Amino acid sequence: MDDNHVGIDVNDIFSYAATSAAYRTSSSPTIRNANDGYTIYMKKAAVQAWIDFNASTNQLNISVSRGLGAKPTFPLISNSSLNLSDVFNENMYVGFSASTGPLSTVLYYVYAWSFTTNGGLAANVSMVSENTTKGANKTAIIVGVLFGTVGLVLALIISLYVYYKRRVLEPKYLSQDQWRLVLQEHLPQEFSYRELAKATNNFIEKNRLGSGGFGEVFQGTIIPSGVSIAVKRISNESKQGIKEFVSELTTIGRLRHRNLVPLLGWSQDKGLLLVYELMPHGSLDQVLFDHPEQLSWDQRLNIIRGVAAALLYLHEECEQKIIHRDVKASNVMLDAQMNARLGDFGLAKLYGHNVNPSTTNVAGTWGYMAPESFFTRKATEQTDIFSFGVLILEVVTGRRVGTILEENCSMLEWLWNLQRNNRLEDAIDLFLVKEGQGANDMIKTVLQLGILSSFPDPKVRPLIRRIVQILDGEAPLPTMPSMTSSSSLFSAVASSSFSYSDNTSSLFNSDTKSVSLAIEAFAGLNNAR
Repeated sequence: MDDNHVGIDVNDIFSYAATSAAYRTSSSPTIRNANDGYTIYMKKAAVQAWIDFNASTNQLNISVSRGLGAKPTFPLISNSSLNLSDVFNENMYVGFSASTGPLSTVLYYVYAWSFTTNGGLAANVSMVSENTTKGANKTAIIVGVLFGTVGLVLALIISLYVYYKRRVLEPKYLSQDQWRLVLQEHLPQEFSYRELAKATNNFIEKNRLGSGGFGEVFQGTIIPSGVSIAVKRISNESKQGIKEFVSELTTIGRLRHRNLVPLLGWSQDKGLLLVYELMPHGSLDQVLFDHPEQLSWDQRLNIIRGVAAALLYLHEECEQKIIHRDVKASNVMLDAQMNARLGDFGLAKLYGHNVNPSTTNVAGTWGYMAPESFFTRKATEQTDIFSFGVLILEVVTGRRVGTILEENCSMLEWLWNLQRNNRLEDAIDLFLVKEGQGANDMIKTVLQLGILSSFPDPKVRPLIRRIVQILDGEAPLPTMPSMTSSSSLFSAVASSSFSYSDNTSSLFNSDTKSVSLAIEAFAGLNNAR
């Protein structure tokens, strides 16, 4: 491009659009003859420019003329594809400036300018006093001012449009559709970033409670109320983290139950932040697997009942049915009285009570995921029940679901072998045996309930209301199905999965990856190596 051009620059010296300066009298992109207009030489000349932006059509037109000439019939630059909305802050000032470059002398002057939001306002040059700077070439200066900063002027004009468009809160990290969904809910309190930074002592390392795939969690205290909080800071690089943020706000953000972790608030001033009530005893997995001696049988049973009550509320008692999709020990928090509080709703899905779950991506934690979910790709109450069943087995045995036992088999297969041989008491955590609970009939009942709930065939798993009744001693345990081998276990899940969904057959034919994942997932539960 020559040195006599008009360009649009957006935070870069390389122009988004540029063309030689000209007064246009036709729509021709080039000056072919006098009918098309004439070239405007801007060096040592006074030039007038018009920058027009139509917000409804996103149309930007730039026109130029010599001196105080009339506005050209056709614009020099006409563009409708440039979108600068993500370049600006929510609130900005509008103004014009002249750049002099690296030289110490002034090269450009702005003689006059005008700004309007409805068009048609011309510069009133009679209001501008004559510049008396000696040694400066005023003509050359105005040229550089008007055209060297076209990009900046454009940005400032559009910023006014963005400001009016965003007078109602609009997110910095969420799309309009996502934020509209959030605003429909009854949101908890919004915190400023400054409040949360002060509460966590600027998120120092010693206040970090842990980290995960979506970000980090810090503890802190709100001043001056003294409320202890846990702040989850979503990673800016995590697209999934943004989805988790929205999911948390639209599910647990409007729920209140004694066995759910309370979501106190949120912030997105400087990143996505979720604020929870701090659970003094941390997560269940930390206590259960690192300090099992701290959990008596009564406490463990109370924890299991608490999670069951939370799932009953989510599945049947909410206005909309909520499938958690990630029930596991690390997502169960323990409050000051060691009561269970189910948390982390980043993968949760909402459904109407009479609506069939839609096909979705396979989500959850390995070992807690129901085998049929790899075939059907659907999150249902029964996939949550499977995860809960695995959790029950971990709480009673004190073993992680992924543990490879001396018998070279997984925990689920090991428990089935003990069940077949009438030796289920061998699975009870040794700390409970030392407590004198080895012959406790309720422990055996809960173990069998865990096996039923994590059964490969979803039709065998009891509903959550029946589970609550069994745990409260108000209903008997269903008859345990007979299984003779691990292969028969897989046959159960395979046959059940293909009758579980009308679309499963086509999934099997068209998506062999899902099928192989399902086989591998089941092998991980029943024949780990």
